[in-house]
Amino acid sequence: MNRNYVMIFKTSLDKPAKLITAFVTLLFVVIIVTVFVMIDASQKEIKIIVPVLIVSIYVFTFLYAPKAYIVTSDALCVVRRINKKEIYKQQIKSARVLNANELQGIIRVFGVGGLFGYFGKFHQSNFGSLTLYATRRDRCVLLMTDDKKIIVTPDEPAEFIKALNV
Repeated sequence: MNRNYVMIFKTSLDKPAKLITAFVTLLFVVIIVTVFVMIDASQKEIKIIVPVLIVSIYVFTFLYAPKAYIVTSDALCVVRRINKKEIYKQQIKSARVLNANELQGIIRVFGVGGLFGYFGKFHQSNFGSLTLYATRRDRCVLLMTDDKKIIVTPDEPAEFIKALNV
């Protein structure tokens, strides 16, 4: 990204995401330790496959979790540890803060629901298909493009919308 940034917006985990992350981390450690302690040497494939799968899930989720949002003169960049996502401002038709009850009944279609945040493809009866790059369930900003509805969760939603200037 070779543009001068306008503003960087931090995003922090909400309490449920922190609890889910801590619980899943502990659960994964317990599963891996249990596999090594309980499975005998004759089943060495299980001792390899289970830890590799669990560590892969954990690392994948960690790498794709949103860390921040950068608003430049012409784009919004969702900062992740890998594979940053750019949404050009010209594609964004509107942006608004959602009320807490507007996302009730949201269903995860293909995504992460708490481990390091909430991101991926979701569905909600009022909005239809949604793409989330979120770390919390409050402070949600809905971005409408021609073909997508995107939710981001900057720590300062009003300032974020002002910086987008859409």
